[in-house]
Amino acid sequence: MNRLCPCCGFPAPPALVSFGRYQGRALVMGFCARCVRANERLPLGTEQKRTNAAAARAMTNPARYFAAILPDLGAAQLAAGLLAHPQHADEAARALGWGAQTR
Repeated sequence: MNRLCPCCGFPAPPALVSFGRYQGRALVMGFCARCVRANERLPLGTEQKRTNAAAARAMTNPARYFAAILPDLGAAQLAAGLLAHPQHADEAARALGWGAQTR
């Protein structure tokens, strides 16, 4: 099964990795290029609503989406940093169960 973008629900590799806290839990999410471009054109409030909706979907079933629930915000920040680093992205993605990153 291919993982999905938590924002649009389409099977596409993550172009941007975001981390944060949602409902008191640390979360890492990967957004596809289409959603990244769409969010850049939106007002901040609308972008935040889309991100919150994506986080809610990802929290219900992180195995379906490019998402991972981590023990704390520091771990989420570290995972996002490793996923963004070209030298460590594949290993970090495999550690999160995302398979190898395709950029």
